[in-house]
Amino acid sequence: MDSLVDWLVSLVAVLPKWWAVFILSMVPIIELRGAIPLAIAWQMEPVSGFLAAFIGNIIPVLPLLLFLGPVSRWLEAHFRPFKVFFRWVFTRAARYEEQIQKYGYWGLIIYVGIPLPGTGAWTGCALAFLLGLKIVPAFLAIVAGVFMAGIIMLVLSLGVAGLAAQGIGWVVLAPALIILIVYVNKRRQGK
Repeated sequence: MDSLVDWLVSLVAVLPKWWAVFILSMVPIIELRGAIPLAIAWQMEPVSGFLAAFIGNIIPVLPLLLFLGPVSRWLEAHFRPFKVFFRWVFTRAARYEEQIQKYGYWGLIIYVGIPLPGTGAWTGCALAFLLGLKIVPAFLAIVAGVFMAGIIMLVLSLGVAGLAAQGIGWVVLAPALIILIVYVNKRRQGK
């Protein structure tokens, strides 16, 4: 897998850095979680790197939500490697099905927003498909999750001091604010 990622990075490294980060963030293996640290390593301006990765990561979301079902069924029926691949993706996504059903769209935001291996916009779309979630709210939840993951990756890549030095220390507060909103909403629903 690492050699594939290395090959993809070397392939787009000849492009202007904004476009390279934008394209890499569309790739399921890399997404925004890998593109933001790469943008920082390439010494891009943090906000520009964040925007390139964020926009690139959300571009495939709506087409995935609309066409994942029909396309996956057709590819599985005609090409054995895709059958194995989609079975792996859907099995992996199904592990989180119970939590997403319990917390609904908030669970989807958190699932996509916590930048761990195997989570992200692509698997968030697979989960939304498997659970039969409505497209527009699922899209908005995934976009919010991608934003949250981007803020977290920016903080991890630059550190709090680096963000403050860049004059964008406000991004440290965004994940905390999202978590607070989820908590307050759940408390309000529980009463």
